Amino acid sequence: MDELFQPSINDCEKRLLKLYENILTDQNPVCTKCKSNNTDLTSPVGAWVVGNKFYSHSKRILFVGKNARGNPGKSYHGFQVVFSTARNCLWKKPWPYWNYTRAITDAVYGNDDIENIAFTNLVKCNDSDGKDSTSEHTKEYCICQLKVIGKEIDIIRPTHIVFYTSWTYDDYIPLIFDTYTEIEKRKVKIGKKEMPWMEAIGQLNDNLIKILRVGHPERMKKDEYVSAISKWIQL
Repeated sequence: MDELFQPSINDCEKRLLKLYENILTDQNPVCTKCKSNNTDLTSPVGAWVVGNKFYSHSKRILFVGKNARGNPGKSYHGFQVVFSTARNCLWKKPWPYWNYTRAITDAVYGNDDIENIAFTNLVKCNDSDGKDSTSEHTKEYCICQLKVIGKEIDIIRPTHIVFYTSWTYDDYIPLIFDTYTEIEKRKVKIGKKEMPWMEAIGQLNDNLIKILRVGHPERMKKDEYVSAISKWIQL
């Protein structure tokens, strides 16, 4: 492995890199078909982080966003490695995606160290530096055919997953798991907004996972958003 990525990379992250080397390539027919339909797609972006303290907790939380913006991190074997970028740069950013996740981490674990949690995205490529513009065919190729998010979850083995995806991926999330049971779907008041909220239980191989799908942190009232999600995790 390139010595450029040795610092801060733990065994789980090394397994993720090996996964990406095997499937996030131009030779993969799924990726080839997907990109033939959208030539503006960036290079794939791997998981943000699997913290060095992640497996010391009884509640192992994986946060999942929609997709990454741009081409963060360093190019490696045709995909972007972002473990160092997430730890040393993005985690301290004031943007809600990072800031609110940091606050939830603090509420659950008593400190906001990124090493407590895992963080990735549903879709690995993007065609926008702003609002998520992922097409249905890209979702189908990446989530259902390539199944990269499912393979990541199988490697990471979280006990809890928080999807920051609102309702725009609700047709796809159940397809990640071997079994999926929706428990509750409603809206909760966050500030002046009504945020979509869905709870479920999913199983992937022998791992049973509690699932929460909420609205994206952007433009949500921070204290109420953080409180609602952290309380769900702590139940």
